[in-house]
Amino acid sequence: MTSVEDILAAIRKRGEVRCPHCRHEFNMSEGELYIGRTSYHGEEEPVPTDCPKCEAEVYFKEHVTRTWTVGRTPTEAEEL
Repeated sequence: MTSVEDILAAIRKRGEVRCPHCRHEFNMSEGELYIGRTSYHGEEEPVPTDCPKCEAEVYFKEHVTRTWTVGRTPTEAEEL
């Protein structure tokens, strides 16, 4: 049986963006790195950059997933 901790660890790991050369974790919330690597639809070509740790060239490819909630009222929709 899978524990809640295992599920949360898997979710966190899925959100990681790491250099394929040295495993350095990119912080995608850093504005300078994030700009130019994010589009509205995720349909852009891979974007090259250098890893700040090992200086190897890596490529970012964005994938976009959207979810929706629906409720009988605006408050209910936001609470779901």
